[in-house]
Amino acid sequence: MEAARPRLTFRQSLASLPDVFRFARETVFRVTATRRIVADGALAETLSCTPGHAWLHLRGLREVPGEALPLGFTEVWLDAAYAEPVAQPGVHRTAIFAQVEQRFGLALVEVQQEIAAMVLDAKLARLLRAEEGAPALRIARRYLDAGERLVELSVTIHPADRFTYAMTLRKGGAAR
Repeated sequence: MEAARPRLTFRQSLASLPDVFRFARETVFRVTATRRIVADGALAETLSCTPGHAWLHLRGLREVPGEALPLGFTEVWLDAAYAEPVAQPGVHRTAIFAQVEQRFGLALVEVQQEIAAMVLDAKLARLLRAEEGAPALRIARRYLDAGERLVELSVTIHPADRFTYAMTLRKGGAAR
């Protein structure tokens, strides 16, 4: 399949927490499905909560305005206590956690991030309008409050040809 016009790869540069929120402002999260779930078993372990804890699960596409193809497929698990601002499907132009911070006065103090390589299965390839078996990046972010409690987990799958992740590390943590 050939693109009608050349496609630019989206590049995310991350050096601080504000950079995480900038990414959310430069893209949109088009939520296509939301549902309340109760975490048990493996999901409770993944979400670092006790079994029976309620969460809001959102699913949708991360998009760059003006681009024809989605940037990635995103799933979010948000502590149900903070679900009110994002409980319905819609388009989010700011980070989910930023909306929670603003609405509830909750302070984000840490984001733990894991990046892994993977290949797209048939379902993800169809959602992302990509080829099955194509390489992709899986980025999982855990958003923690001042009590080091998980408030949100987001997982985004980016086809490799649409996303580049850049990071600058400096010796001694000196800022530029």
